[in-house]
Amino acid sequence: MAQISLNAFSPSFNSSSIVSNNSSYRSISSPVGEPGAYSVDSCPIQGGASNGPEIAALQKLSLNIESLLSGSDIDCSDAEIVVEGHHVPVHRCILAARSSFFKEKFFSGNSQAGNAKLQYDLKDWMIQGYVGYDAFMILLGYLYSGKVKTPPPGVCTCIDLTCVHDACRPAVDFAVQLMYGAHVFIIPELVSLSQRRLLNFVEKALVEDVIPIVMAANACGAGNDQLLNRCIHRMARSDLDTVALEKELPQEVVNIVLKLRSDSDGTSTLAPVDKNIRRIQRALDSDDIELVKLLLEEGEGRTTLNAAYALHYAAAYCDPKVTAELLELQNADVNLMNRRGYTVLHIAAMRRNPRTIAALLTKGARPSDLTLDDRTALQISRRLTRAIDYYQPTAQGKESPTDRLCIEILERAEIENPLVATVPLSLSFAGEDMRIKLLYFENRVALAKLLFPTEAKVAMEIAQVDMTSEYTGFGASSAVPGHIRTAMDLNETPTAAMKKKLNSRMDALSRTVELGKRFFPRCSEILNKFMDDDLSELTCLEKGTPDEQRVKRQRYDELKGDLSEAFNKDKAEFEKSGMSSSSSSSSLRDGMRYRTLKNR
Repeated sequence: MAQISLNAFSPSFNSSSIVSNNSSYRSISSPVGEPGAYSVDSCPIQGGASNGPEIAALQKLSLNIESLLSGSDIDCSDAEIVVEGHHVPVHRCILAARSSFFKEKFFSGNSQAGNAKLQYDLKDWMIQGYVGYDAFMILLGYLYSGKVKTPPPGVCTCIDLTCVHDACRPAVDFAVQLMYGAHVFIIPELVSLSQRRLLNFVEKALVEDVIPIVMAANACGAGNDQLLNRCIHRMARSDLDTVALEKELPQEVVNIVLKLRSDSDGTSTLAPVDKNIRRIQRALDSDDIELVKLLLEEGEGRTTLNAAYALHYAAAYCDPKVTAELLELQNADVNLMNRRGYTVLHIAAMRRNPRTIAALLTKGARPSDLTLDDRTALQISRRLTRAIDYYQPTAQGKESPTDRLCIEILERAEIENPLVATVPLSLSFAGEDMRIKLLYFENRVALAKLLFPTEAKVAMEIAQVDMTSEYTGFGASSAVPGHIRTAMDLNETPTAAMKKKLNSRMDALSRTVELGKRFFPRCSEILNKFMDDDLSELTCLEKGTPDEQRVKRQRYDELKGDLSEAFNKDKAEFEKSGMSSSSSSSSLRDGMRYRTLKNR
C-alpha cells in the first residue's frame, strides 16, 4: 500500500506522478503521520510482481497517452472544451472511457455530430461551484495519464512574502476547484484526495477561508459528511456573527452551527440582532438609501449607522454603488472597527472591490489600521491574490485583474499621505480656455477607457462621471441625439444652463484624472505620454525637415495602429457602456484638433 501525500496540490509538491486506474500507485514520500495523508490500495500486477517490465510498460503507456494532451505534432482531437477563454482540445473516446460523466455527455442521444469537431463550454456543466483553467488541466491530465501533476507555479500561492502557503486562500480555492471538478466528472479517487487536503485546511485556514470549503462539501453531497462536520464545528467555535453566517452559508448549515453554539453553553454565544438594525440591513439589501435615512430619523438617535455597522455591512454584501451612497451621507465613521476587529477597509479588501477601497480612502480610511491578528488591508489583499494572476502582465486595452488593482490602490495609499475628501483641479476657466480644457479631459478619459478599461471604470465611478453629460461641442448640430461634433466652434457662447452643466462635467472629469494619477500612476504616465508628448508632436506633421516629417508620420501611423487595434478589441465592451465607435473616434479626432490649436 503506497502513501499519497496530499501536498500534491501545494507548491512544494515535486513528485512526478500518482498513477491510478488498475495500475500500481507510485509512492509519494511524506512524513510519518502527516495530516491528510491518504492511502490507496494499489491493484497488484498479475503474478505478484511489484516492479519490472509491467511497471515500465504502464509508465510508457501513461506518457504516450499524456502526450496527446501536451501538444503533440499531430492533432487528432475530436472536440474542444472552453475554459476561461482557453480552447482545450480533447479526445472523446479517452474521456468517455475514464469517466461516465463524459461518456454520457459525448455519446448519448444527439451529442454525436459525425465528423465535425464539437465544442463544449465548461460553464454549462458546472451547475454548482467553479473550476478554473489550471484546476481543469490537472483534472484532465489525471484522466489522460493517471497522474496528479504539480500545478503551475503561482497557482496555489499568494503574494504575501510572509505566508508559508500551506492554507492561504489561493491554496484553498485550488483544492476546492479540484473537488468540484472531481465530483462533477465522477472521479472518486480525486474526490477522496481533495477531501483529505481540505480536511487539512479546516483548522489552519482563516475562518473566512473555510467558507468555500463548507459550500463545496455541502454541494458535493454524499461522501463529504466528515469534511462538512469538521467545517461546521469550526464555524461553531468561530466569532462569525449570525448575520455573516446567514449571508455566507446555506440555511441548514446555519441552523446546525447555531444549535452547536447553543448546546455548548446552554445559550447562544451571540446576542440576536436588533430589529431596527435588521431593518437597516434589509434596506441596504434593497439598495434603498432613502429608506435608510428614514429609519435613522425614526430611530431618533437610538440606532445610528455606526451602531448598525452599516458601512461594514454594505462593503461586505451590497453593490459598491450602495456603499458609495452611504459614504456620501457623511455620518458614519469610516475607521470604526466591528466586533471582530475589522474596519470597513478591511472588509472591502476581503471582498476585493477596488472601487469601494478607493472610495473609502478618499473619505479618510486609514490603510495602516490593523486587525486583531495584526493584518493591514494590504496584507489581506495580498493573501487573497494568486501569484500567477498578480505577476501576469496585462496588455493595454485589456481589463486588469481586480485583485491586482486592489493591491496597487492600497500600496499607493500606504506610500503617500492619503488625500482626504475631494481632489479637484482649479475650475476657474472661461470661454475658449474652459472648452479646450474640457475637451482635453474628455479625450484623456476616453483614451483611458480604451487602454485601461478597469482602472478607468473605478476612477469614473468614484467621480460619478455617469451623472453628467458628455461634452460634444456647442451649436445646433450638437442638440441632435447621437450627433457628435468633430470640431469646436470657439465663437459660440454657452448659455448659463450650459455653463452649469459644463462645470459639473469638468468637476467629474478632473476628479477622474486626479484619482487616476493618485491610485494608478503607471497608467497615468502612459496617458501623459499619449496626451502631452506623442499627440502634440504628431499633430504638426508638416513642420521640420523632410526627414523629421517622415519620422513623425511613421510614428503617427504606429500610434494610430496601436489605438485602432486596442479600440477594435474593446469595441463590444464600449457599446455595452453606451460609448459608440463614432463617439470614441471623434473624441480622439477632437483631441488632435485641440493640439493643433494649442501649438499654433
